[in-house]
Amino acid sequence: MNMEPEWADHYVHYKALKKILKKLVKTHLANPLPTILPGSLSLSVPKDISKHWENEFGSQEVVSQEVFFMLLESEIKAVQDFTDKIMSLVKERVSELDQHIGILAGLLSTDQIAGSAKAKKIKSQVDEFAQVYLKLERYVNLNFMAFSKILKKHDKLLPNPAKPFYMARLLNQKWIRGDYSGVLVKMSRIHSTIRADVSGKQDTAGKQDFVRSTTKYWVKSEDVSRVKYMLLQHLPVFMQPTMDPGSDSQLLNSVYLDNASMELYNGRLDKSPGAIALRLRWYGTGLPKTVYVERKTHRDAWTGMMSVKERFKVNEDDVQSLFEGTFDIKARVESMRKEGKSETDISNWETLATECCQAIKWKQLVPTMRTQYMRTAFQIPFDASVRVSLDTNLTMFYEKINEGDIWYRAPNKPVPPSEITRFPHAILEVKLTLSDESLTPQWVRELLNSGLVVPVHKFSKFIHGCAVLMSEDVQYMPYWIDDPSIRQSIVDSQAERLFKDSDKGANKLYSQLLPDWETYDAMKKAFLEDPQGVNRQLEEEPDSSITLLECLFPCFGAFGKTSKYRFATQKVEPKLALASERVAIHWLHYSVTIASISFGLLAFAKQGSRFSDYALLILPVAFLFAAYSVHIHFWRSRRINSRIRERWDDPRGPVILTVLLVAALSVMFCAELYMFFKDQSESSLVSV
Repeated sequence: MNMEPEWADHYVHYKALKKILKKLVKTHLANPLPTILPGSLSLSVPKDISKHWENEFGSQEVVSQEVFFMLLESEIKAVQDFTDKIMSLVKERVSELDQHIGILAGLLSTDQIAGSAKAKKIKSQVDEFAQVYLKLERYVNLNFMAFSKILKKHDKLLPNPAKPFYMARLLNQKWIRGDYSGVLVKMSRIHSTIRADVSGKQDTAGKQDFVRSTTKYWVKSEDVSRVKYMLLQHLPVFMQPTMDPGSDSQLLNSVYLDNASMELYNGRLDKSPGAIALRLRWYGTGLPKTVYVERKTHRDAWTGMMSVKERFKVNEDDVQSLFEGTFDIKARVESMRKEGKSETDISNWETLATECCQAIKWKQLVPTMRTQYMRTAFQIPFDASVRVSLDTNLTMFYEKINEGDIWYRAPNKPVPPSEITRFPHAILEVKLTLSDESLTPQWVRELLNSGLVVPVHKFSKFIHGCAVLMSEDVQYMPYWIDDPSIRQSIVDSQAERLFKDSDKGANKLYSQLLPDWETYDAMKKAFLEDPQGVNRQLEEEPDSSITLLECLFPCFGAFGKTSKYRFATQKVEPKLALASERVAIHWLHYSVTIASISFGLLAFAKQGSRFSDYALLILPVAFLFAAYSVHIHFWRSRRINSRIRERWDDPRGPVILTVLLVAALSVMFCAELYMFFKDQSESSLVSV
């Protein structure tokens, strides 16, 4: 993270603080604290005798820690003042641009705005101030890191620890705790107006279904604002009526249900067909009023079915009746009829509510784990074809009902460290509801290539929270538990036992799915220097094809070349592995057929005849077919297991084998043709 040259005078004076710290260390070494402090004091005994002695004889310059802390306080205030100054400028200018685009929208039609020179100028200015905003975020991160390092060094070298106190003070500073996302909301509104986004229609039905494909990514906190700005250039921030207009995010709480055997957890972790997850969700701060009962059902895409999320809403005072089995579905149906709902909507609602109530009763589901986070949604209003959500400040709680709780943990009760875990990264979800899920927008691909987001295959907040907070109740762990970037958060939750057998089982087998942070950091650095260059480079498909020589001799690279960057994004289905096996069997079938012909010729041809030569000619070709079958099967299996973004086909091997077989048959044909004409010539001479 490099310093901005034009702001060089406004960064923390780290070297000055470090210089004072060195003097403090020398003072401490010359005059260490007494091992036994006096138990009482006297007003008649002179104080600081050692310092008086030191000053009298000039042994060394005396520097008190007050000087260090005074300079530290001064630096904290200087960073705050500079941050306020720059942020005020950005807010003011973006607000002016927001007003200008609003006036322009009132004068021109939506089609005219996009092509107008004024709109292009406004967009250019917005991009300019967005870069200042992102530079300021890097400035804040770099200064926070400097304060953290100097305090850590202080506590390491001196006996009186100061880092806990000052870090708590830092975390309460406005330049750290401040939410400046309202600027991004205005930037989003400007871009949306220039793009002429058209809102969809709101679905007011009581039951809502979502059939979509979802991919999930981790985002470092330092990259959240940059990712947000990349997204809002293509999709607007979706503002709910209940949201604070000065913020781009809304608080979400989701209480997940499960039973004593963790049946739902195991089903979701195994991705069993038909596995469900049930949760109770509410939006906004404060106690819940309207609660959404949501059911997510997993279905394997290779079966031709898609996973689906269904939900219906109830009042908060009806939630307890869901667990007690007394929820009055019929009364709600009659109420919906009086409200004028269609019979189709009523029937769908009744079916879903009945199935959820039955699942809670029969499976004995109870509140188990709760997630809480701030969600920023990017979506054209009421158009679910492309929707992106970014969840920050993700916190998970152990939510088993205790005394004093209702169906969720009482907000005024203290939470022990072992019953809470804070996830260190933001979670990005790209949700597509398209006729063909392979039609991913180009800007999504550019975001993926930026190195700012790290794909994590099938990541689940529910699974992660249960694994960390209820590790003694679950038998299996998700593979991402071994990622070093989240290890400290797990340790803070007193769940170190998760790492006991981390080198065994699925964690070892699927270690290639863990994020390669070094690679993504390199990608991010290259992207920040030249975004277009990185995108062009990554759009080129890596050449992972193999030659016949490579297939037969692994030491020459039988497993092909690897791409420069590794992604865990390939879609893997059971039929893919079966198809790979069928291909290998087909190649073996060809090998057996050719070998049978060769052995037949050897068995029935006279020794020394040309047919024996034919058999010896095609027999090596049969062996090559068999060797190729074995090697290509293992080569492709490794790619299927690792899900790496590389070519899984071999465009050269089959061509080479076919050429060899055709060449062998051509030699045999030419030899037979030669013998035929030779025999004809000899017969003509004999007849003459």
